[in-house]
Amino acid sequence: MGILPMLSEKASNIFKMLEAAVVREDTPGFAAFYMENQDSQTIYGGTIDDVEEVKSSSLYDLASLTKVVGTTTRILQLIDREEISLS
Repeated sequence: MGILPMLSEKASNIFKMLEAAVVREDTPGFAAFYMENQDSQTIYGGTIDDVEEVKSSSLYDLASLTKVVGTTTRILQLIDREEISLS
């Protein structure tokens, strides 16, 4: 694995955190996208060398949180602006 050149300090810190998770074998690898304001950077990691073979019986812990995070954030914004209420 290697860090991409010219990553911002925050993106570099994120990369190091993800890389450490791979080294600890918490995850077999990663690819990440970082965005702050209108600036974005793609952070690509890689994988550990001794990954087990993927079989049809292999299980993964996957989650898609986009809808949950996006919807919850928007609802909280609307509540904060008093455009909706929970009562």
